[in-house]
Amino acid sequence: MIGRKLNGTAKTTQKNNQTIFKWSCLIFYGHVLDDRYAADRTNLCRAYLLLVNDVMKLFEYIEPSDDNLNAYSHRTYELLLRASTEFETNSKRILIDNNYTFRGNPNILDYYKINNSSKLSDYSVTINFWRNGPKTFQPFGNWSTGNHSLLWYQAYNAVKHDRQQNFPQCSLEHVLNSVTGLLIVLFSQFSIYAFNPYQEIGMYDGDPAAGYVYVNESIFSLQFPINWNNNEKYDFDWDTLKQQQSPYDTFTF
Repeated sequence: MIGRKLNGTAKTTQKNNQTIFKWSCLIFYGHVLDDRYAADRTNLCRAYLLLVNDVMKLFEYIEPSDDNLNAYSHRTYELLLRASTEFETNSKRILIDNNYTFRGNPNILDYYKINNSSKLSDYSVTINFWRNGPKTFQPFGNWSTGNHSLLWYQAYNAVKHDRQQNFPQCSLEHVLNSVTGLLIVLFSQFSIYAFNPYQEIGMYDGDPAAGYVYVNESIFSLQFPINWNNNEKYDFDWDTLKQQQSPYDTFTF
C-alpha cells in the first residue's frame, strides 16, 4: 500500500467496470489516521484551518469579487507567505517520506514531481458565494501542460525577497490560489480529514462518484480527479496491513 501522497489511486478499486469510492469505509479512514502514515497530519491540517479562518476575516473587509482580485495589503502579504510556506512544508514531507533525494535546496522543480503521483493539476476548488457567481481556482492547472511554474508561487517568492518592489503581487487572487493549493495538497494526502482533522469520522456532502465534495464548515468545495487508469488503481485490506510493522510502500518520484 502506497504511503502518504496518494489520494485517488489508493482509495479506489475497479469492480464491474465501475469505480467504487471508499469514502465511508473504515479501511480508508483507518490508514489515514494511523501515525505511521503521517504523524504530522493534525498539525498540517490545523495550520490550513487557521489560514481559512483568516481568509474569512479578510472577506469582512474585501468583498469576494472579481473587482477585488488585484487588491493587496499587509494582510494579503501575510496570508500569501503563510499559505505558500505550508505548501512547501507539505511538499517536502511527501517527498522525504518517499525517500526522495533533493539535489540542493528544495524548489518548485522538486514539488512539481508530486503531480506524477497525485494529479494535483486535475483538482479545482470553488467558492460558491463569490459576488460574480461561483469562482473556481485551479492552482496547479499549469502543471497539466508540463510547465512547472505557478504564478502564485512566483508571486510568493517575489514578495518574500523584495516586498517593496513587488508588493502588488501579494494580491487577493494569489492568496486564494495559494490557500486552495494547500487544500488540494492536504486533500490528496488525507482526503476529507483535510477539512476537519479533529474527528475520527469524517462527514461530507457532494457526489464522490463525480469527484465533487464539500463540508458544511468550509468556504470551499473541491473537485478531485477521477480519471485514474485501471493500472493506477489498487485495493488493500487495512485490517490485515495494519498488523505489519511497515504497512506502507513508497513511490518513486
